[in-house]
Amino acid sequence: RPPGPPAALPARARPRLRVRRVGHRRGEMLAGAIPGAIVPPAMSLVEAARLMAGATAVVGVDTGLAHLSVALQRPTIGIYITTQPRLTGLHGAANAVNLGGGSEGMPCVPTVETVWGRLQPFLAGSGA
Repeated sequence: RPPGPPAALPARARPRLRVRRVGHRRGEMLAGAIPGAIVPPAMSLVEAARLMAGATAVVGVDTGLAHLSVALQRPTIGIYITTQPRLTGLHGAANAVNLGGGSEGMPCVPTVETVWGRLQPFLAGSGA
């Protein structure tokens, strides 16, 4: 069983925090191209932390969940479409990769092939 979330999350906050699925259709497309990948249903932040803690690797968009994955020391790929990862990207971990980085006027969407290619070193030797 994967470890629980960081102890810093106050118990009183747990029942109110929910994870929203944004861009679910795009996530399904990406997951459909990656063997063994899942797009989980909406869940609490605690449930999301437990799921990520047991993951071989995590692919996320520019949200706090990608940062939580890095904090849980999971290999993480962050996808940035209209924001700059140099400002708010995944930093401070050797197993964190930032892809994309556009603007509102000029979005940059990494291809499935690019994400898959960058995911390979994380999956090598994991049995995934």
